[in-house]
Amino acid sequence: MTRTLLLLLLLIINSPAYPQPTAEVYETYLPAEKLVPLLRPFLGPEEKITGFRNKLFVKAEPATQEEVLRILQNIDRPLHNIEIALRYAEFNQDQDRNTGAEGSIKIFRGSSRSSEIQVDVVDRRRFSTRDENVTQRIRVLEGQQAALELGRDVPQQQLVLLSPWQAGVQTEYRTVGNRLYVVPQLVKDQIRVEVYTRQQQPQPDPSGTSDKTEAQSVLLLEQDIWTPLAAVTNGRDQASTDHGVVSRTRSTRQRQSDKTLQIRARILD
Repeated sequence: MTRTLLLLLLLIINSPAYPQPTAEVYETYLPAEKLVPLLRPFLGPEEKITGFRNKLFVKAEPATQEEVLRILQNIDRPLHNIEIALRYAEFNQDQDRNTGAEGSIKIFRGSSRSSEIQVDVVDRRRFSTRDENVTQRIRVLEGQQAALELGRDVPQQQLVLLSPWQAGVQTEYRTVGNRLYVVPQLVKDQIRVEVYTRQQQPQPDPSGTSDKTEAQSVLLLEQDIWTPLAAVTNGRDQASTDHGVVSRTRSTRQRQSDKTLQIRARILD
């Protein structure tokens, strides 16, 4: 009897007072480096989490492991392929067609780091889901960066001899290539798109995290709906005379009208 009591006492003394940490590996759909910052606040001081590609390595108590698994089941999902398209359209083109559904659209404009976000509520009937005049379209994986080419009118001046006693300066707007970079992200049933005018190449700062330039514009788009991104105004022919020098501005475009640059996003799979 005494021997049995001593054995039980030794087992009690040697048994841990708290559950021992376990090491688990989780395979994820989303990149592990994006999930680590989201999960780290749920870990204790002595618990650790690291990630590499699509694997998470967690060393924590069983209760924490269960919490990590629960969170992953809610936020980790397969990434979607998204098509981003751009086009130039007459300012009232879609409004006149009146082909859209009833309702309204919220357009969020502003910087990705600024608290000053402008919200515009626009009649959904202004926008069309038709594909005519698509300038550029590209397929990109959600969360990745894609480049879109589009034309832009740039003024070019040249000296023109009108007569032996009169010279003229003529400005012509010629279409040259321009590039926009977009990063789409699915937010419930809408698509959030960050738009940049230069390629994003994050550089690590001293703390070990990566930083990137602010987005030129952030939009929350409804799927498959053309939405204005920017307005482009082509000026009419103008001429002025100053001390015998004639200055004239012309456009290489045949139609002189106000246009809008529109963007559309749709989920492909």
